[in-house]
Amino acid sequence: MIEVRHDDPKENAMTYTHHLTLDQPYAQAVESVRAALSEQGFGIITEIDMRATFAKKLDADAAEEIGDYIILGACNPSLARRAPAAEPQLGALLPCNVIVRAGGRRRPQHRRGDGSEGHGPSQRQRSGPDCR
Repeated sequence: MIEVRHDDPKENAMTYTHHLTLDQPYAQAVESVRAALSEQGFGIITEIDMRATFAKKLDADAAEEIGDYIILGACNPSLARRAPAAEPQLGALLPCNVIVRAGGRRRPQHRRGDGSEGHGPSQRQRSGPDCR
């Protein structure tokens, strides 16, 4: 099962992610997301394993509470190159952060930022480095 939804602006003060639920074990979902990003020309330039980071910096309880949760910093260089020319402040949104986490009943979930909060339909939304 694959469930796709955009965050509902009525439920959230700000819509800033796209949501996809994968019916796969967590490790497989991470690899599926990596492959999908690669197929679209995105490379992974940063990676944060939240469980491991919380275990190291906080404690085992914090690590267990966050669970399986990874942040992938994805970049498509040809798209990212155009971003500052279109809107100089877009550098603050690079790389595109893509999270994969075990969701309800430990089903993996994938979210990506769309970078559109408060900007209206910007050049970035039309042709910039979003994570499509």
